[in-house]
Amino acid sequence: MSWLCWNVRGLGNRRTVRELEALVRAQDLVALFLAETWADEDRLCSLCNKLNFDHAWIVPRINSTGCLSLFWKKIVHIEVISSSPNHVDTIVGNSDEDRLHFTSIYGFVDSRRKQETWSLLRQLHRRISFPWLCVGDFNEIMWAHEKLGRGPRQDRMMMEFREVLDECGLMDLGYRGEKYTWKGKRPGGMVLEWLDRAVANNTWFASNPGTQVQHLQSHASNHRPIIVKPDGIFPKPCRPFKFEKMWLSDRGCSDTVISA
Repeated sequence: MSWLCWNVRGLGNRRTVRELEALVRAQDLVALFLAETWADEDRLCSLCNKLNFDHAWIVPRINSTGCLSLFWKKIVHIEVISSSPNHVDTIVGNSDEDRLHFTSIYGFVDSRRKQETWSLLRQLHRRISFPWLCVGDFNEIMWAHEKLGRGPRQDRMMMEFREVLDECGLMDLGYRGEKYTWKGKRPGGMVLEWLDRAVANNTWFASNPGTQVQHLQSHASNHRPIIVKPDGIFPKPCRPFKFEKMWLSDRGCSDTVISA
């Protein structure tokens, strides 16, 4: 079981959709959260079906960034508790013994509105006491070393992010892969930042001690997709390719082999 969260920066580009399809095929996903889709509800419902997910929760579009969307498969029971243009909050599981609190976040970019993101986290924290996993684009960094290029981030803004995580009992899950999850050109050159992350509370760590996060590659968006695997990340064995003789019974395959 794994969860993929990605600020796709628009689904109007076929290249982005193809990359998303490849990610879904390559990973054993039960849920997929997309931010900045730049797409309407009909387009996202169609994409949900195309990617072979069974359910979709789509936050109505209110501006140019488009809808937030959460897709999931029927093998997992998910109940959406609340949503907004900045989050989708869910309970995963049927019984109290195995229920989990999973929140997908898309934080405000505007520095004047970041307090609204932190207030949202505080509200979600007070709501439910299950093991809590919170993943997404927070649009803020915790420490100065999480940014490369241009001028330094204001200490006050980073401190406020750390304080709200501490108040909510949330700790960073770390990562595998490249450190920075966002890149962009700004006056003075290229800027790299670690904006997309996964955080969890102590109860989550106790019930899912093997959880690992991986920052994946992307050529279509300036944000990296991040995947969370509660059971950990295991390397796939390298298996040699073997040709099956029965494939030649298919006319198309046989013609391809002869041509090659």
